Amino acid sequence: MRSVHPEKAEQAQQRLFQDALSERGVIAGIAIAAILTGVAILVQMYSLSVLIDAAFLKEWSADAYYPFFFLLLGAVFIRAALAWLDKWLGLKLAIGKKSEYRRRLLHKIHDLGPVRLKKEMTGELIGVQLNGVEKLDDFFSQYVPAAIRMMTIPLIIFGAAMWFDWPTGLVFMITGPLIPIFMYLIGTKAGDKIREQWSSFRRLNAHFLDTIQGMDTLKLFGREKNASRSINNVSRMFRVTTMRVLKVAFLSGMVLELSASVSTAVVAVEIGVRLIEGMIGFQMGLFMLLLAPEFYLPFRNFGSAHHAGMEGAEAGTRLFDLLDEKTDQNSKEADENFEIPPPPFNIGLIGLRFNYPNSANEVLKGVNLTLRPGEVHTLTGASGEGKTTILNLIGKLLRAEHGDIIVNGTSLIELNIEKWRGQISFLPQFPHFITGNIADNIRLGNHQATDSEIIDAADGALAHEFITKLPDGYNTILGEGGLNLSGGERQRIALARVFLKKSPILLLDEPASFLNEELELLLLKSIKKLSENRIVLLSSHQPRTILASDRLSILSNGKISESGSPDELFPDFWTEIDTRKVK
Repeated sequence: MRSVHPEKAEQAQQRLFQDALSERGVIAGIAIAAILTGVAILVQMYSLSVLIDAAFLKEWSADAYYPFFFLLLGAVFIRAALAWLDKWLGLKLAIGKKSEYRRRLLHKIHDLGPVRLKKEMTGELIGVQLNGVEKLDDFFSQYVPAAIRMMTIPLIIFGAAMWFDWPTGLVFMITGPLIPIFMYLIGTKAGDKIREQWSSFRRLNAHFLDTIQGMDTLKLFGREKNASRSINNVSRMFRVTTMRVLKVAFLSGMVLELSASVSTAVVAVEIGVRLIEGMIGFQMGLFMLLLAPEFYLPFRNFGSAHHAGMEGAEAGTRLFDLLDEKTDQNSKEADENFEIPPPPFNIGLIGLRFNYPNSANEVLKGVNLTLRPGEVHTLTGASGEGKTTILNLIGKLLRAEHGDIIVNGTSLIELNIEKWRGQISFLPQFPHFITGNIADNIRLGNHQATDSEIIDAADGALAHEFITKLPDGYNTILGEGGLNLSGGERQRIALARVFLKKSPILLLDEPASFLNEELELLLLKSIKKLSENRIVLLSSHQPRTILASDRLSILSNGKISESGSPDELFPDFWTEIDTRKVK
């Protein structure tokens, strides 16, 4: 589990604040509301001091003081309206930025692709996408507006104090910075606790999802009780770290309230002494005294929101780690207008070399391969030789360190990612299924497909017969991962997507896995029929699939050791395995 460094959290906090400032309209609205609030405070407190002075120490004249009464009511009403506006703008900022970050994160996950994300824990990614982004709500709705109010309202009150009564202004100038100083000192300690809490929270997310997904295996091996105890331990650690954070938060709240109260008391003593000595009038002294709590209030509010700011910084750190992750492919903007060569395609792999990150052994060490339309080309070799890697490289899920892939005379690097993938139908070794009916899962190959087209695709993938025997047919709901079907049935439904898309390039990773001999031969026959004017590249270990292909390439030690027709490479196998009828 990754640990978050304080420097990275601080950088994330600054970046979040800069992102908030980019919303100039909302930020300008919050700033204007803060300035008007400062002015309303001055009008309210001055009117109140004049009315109290007139009521207790001067002869009351209603006609003379009616304007101050209406000024007081107007200031109170305006402050209430501005407080509502400030809250509304903060929520608008939070909703907009959270939506933006979720959208950017989803696009980034899509751009990184499944191969790059294999090293990530699914539960943690879900936690960042949902809970992590949600923790930014208080940052944008509370922390940012509180910071703007702290930078505007105290300055307005300080300016008025220096204008009307400079000794009180000096007290404000000396005591005002004390609250941010205390807040910083306590915030350093709170930041460590929040980092522990966030790390524990990510661990809990990842651990819980892994346990749920592996429940069948845990029960088969009798380990469900151990898994339950493990989740309980992780939950307990999260509870402990959360209580530590709350303890520091309550302590910081007490210190901020105490410092604000002491500062207000200093102002009161200073004004009281000068009032007794006759150095200041009652109305002006009361005006300054009424301003004192309002001067310290933005500091206190910012201190309370600082906890939300630190939580947002911790969540933003992991979020920005993902958003800043470099993709292997060219940016979409760089090649958006580059036209894809028209099919049929001829693809050439020239000197491809590839090494996975954090791996000492190079998977591909100079692969040269030619793929032509109209033939079924099969890659075979021992596990780990790079068959799936080649499929991923052609699909632009990976990018080779050296070498190139040429498509009709154009480098694959120059082709737009989305447009290129639109030309490919890909069958992974372990396909994914959405929670929905069988028709919806097949329709992933073509969202505009009609029911008859779905049936034709399922028939070509040898799935139609078993689907019609199900109680609900194509409306049968698949559970998570399609676990209510057998491995062979799942494989055929996934292959039906390939048939439905009808792309000029078919990349099939172990398409006949989980199938018996009869179904394997029938499926190979359908694939052979589909290969007309299309490139079909398979990876397989199965003898019938290998020998039924038009061309065979054997991977060994990171290179193509042999390539040719199955007749040329394995002439003796035809007497043992009859696959000629596939032809």
